[in-house]
Amino acid sequence: MNILKNVTYFIISLFIFSMNAHASLYASGALKVGYGSTVTSDTTTVPKTTLAAYSVDASLGLKLFGFILGANGEYSLWKQLTDPSKVSNVNTQGKLNGIYPMLGFEFGSIRIIGKLPLMISGNYTLDKTNSTGQIVKYKNADTLALQLHWQFTPMTFWGIEYQSLKFKKLNIAGADSSLSDAQNLKMNSVGILYGLFF
Repeated sequence: MNILKNVTYFIISLFIFSMNAHASLYASGALKVGYGSTVTSDTTTVPKTTLAAYSVDASLGLKLFGFILGANGEYSLWKQLTDPSKVSNVNTQGKLNGIYPMLGFEFGSIRIIGKLPLMISGNYTLDKTNSTGQIVKYKNADTLALQLHWQFTPMTFWGIEYQSLKFKKLNIAGADSSLSDAQNLKMNSVGILYGLFF
């Protein structure tokens, strides 16, 4: 509920500021498919596994003098491609949701969007429960992502994205615990986007 309230305040603030500063609102929504991997820093807690990602990606911000400042959100399904029997029966298939601060720049038909290294809200929830049947989530991620968009028509675009996440907390059955540096879960992916912008 607090997240929804903060996002509502954010949208209202952008609208008011855009009227005062002669700026314009920027909004986009896209479908994204990608290929990536998960692994812990020690490569043994979670061995490297490859996954395919299917995502919905949306951005909302304020555009002024070509610069774009706002927030980006995504919801994605990660499907493991590596046979669990080849990685000690580890299965990191799951669902990722996140909201990130966003900074971008637009020039001509090209747009660069960067997700800043902070996850405002979100987590990665494994599809499989642990050995005692408890739900496992990874939280508190450092984020680095860059999208490059090419305008295809006046309202559509194609794009590519590189994204890197490093989760530093583990949540099991609702209880958070900090991960050691060796146990941080890293997720890296590259993807292709097609979407609309306004």
